[in-house]
Amino acid sequence: MNIAVNALLYSVGEDYRQTGISRYIDRLLANFGPLLDDDTCTAFVSAEAEPDWPGITVQQTSVAAGSPRQRIQWEHVRLPGRLRAGGFDLFHGPVNTIPLQPVRIKKVVTIHDLAFLRFPDQVTRKRWAYLKALIAHAAYHADAILVPSQATARDVQELLKRPARQIHVTPLGVDTHFTPAPVEQVASVRREYGLEKPYLLTVGTIEPRKNLARLIAAFAHLHADIEHDLVLVGPQGWLTDEIESAIKSSGIEDRIKRTGFVGDAGLVGLYSGADAVVVPSIYEGFGLPVLEAMACGAVVVTSNVSSLPEVAGDAAVLVDPLDDESIAAGILRALTDTELRTRLQAAAPARAATFTWQRTARQTVDVYRGVLT
Repeated sequence: MNIAVNALLYSVGEDYRQTGISRYIDRLLANFGPLLDDDTCTAFVSAEAEPDWPGITVQQTSVAAGSPRQRIQWEHVRLPGRLRAGGFDLFHGPVNTIPLQPVRIKKVVTIHDLAFLRFPDQVTRKRWAYLKALIAHAAYHADAILVPSQATARDVQELLKRPARQIHVTPLGVDTHFTPAPVEQVASVRREYGLEKPYLLTVGTIEPRKNLARLIAAFAHLHADIEHDLVLVGPQGWLTDEIESAIKSSGIEDRIKRTGFVGDAGLVGLYSGADAVVVPSIYEGFGLPVLEAMACGAVVVTSNVSSLPEVAGDAAVLVDPLDDESIAAGILRALTDTELRTRLQAAAPARAATFTWQRTARQTVDVYRGVLT
């Protein structure tokens, strides 16, 4: 089979796309090579991208990585011509969309989540309209839909009215370099970000569904009982006014630290040095930070909704993300219950080890072969 993959959102910068979406594209293609046998795979990337994916033919486009307008135009105007001319058997859109123009080859799309339909007030109107039109089109016209969790599979069935036979769950993986960091590495990253006190950590794009306003409220409830700072790691996203307001009105602004985007090496040290990693999202299609934190041996507090219980299993403290007191109680338990901490620190890496990018790639290629059979 001759496969084409739209890898334009493989990111070379430090914006929000460098988080889960870019990682998914990168790790998927990096693990395809050994699975392709006599098959071929071509990945279309931005003008700046120069990835090293063994066994993959990389075609640079004229699209600037930081230009959504150029990317969207290329995906729906130029890409169809490339697909027709390239003799491809199958196209994979790994980030929610396939070309609007009809192309007479098999098509697979990955839908990462439907948060914008569950919580329309948490995205801009422009973003909601774009996602609604493009994802609905992709779901209807794709021969197979990949999703990272059973929770997202249920959402696709319910909200997009697609049949279960069309949907395939291919859970994400965790990179092998996410492992408990040595003391020296933790000390180095603490110095780099000025973290003198013990700290709680949360990782993710700064946007409403990460539920940071409630996390800050929960932290404010606890601040007199714990000595920790709260560290927010992640690039700036959208609709951040509520979060900024929560920080300013918390009364403990000096104990809330923001690092912006942090690369993998820094993340490993931050995860490993945190007394607890808190991911209280209202909704996640998968939740890579939970998996990465557990792989580093961190004690994790996360939400009891959407995909997060699937990822965490019994290796994390689960809380109600809509209840400040539940979040606060979960954090306090994670910090003070010695027996629980010992159990979670042992269980977390074992749980994370069951999620590999090799499995994600293998399951994806299996779907390709099934579609072409």
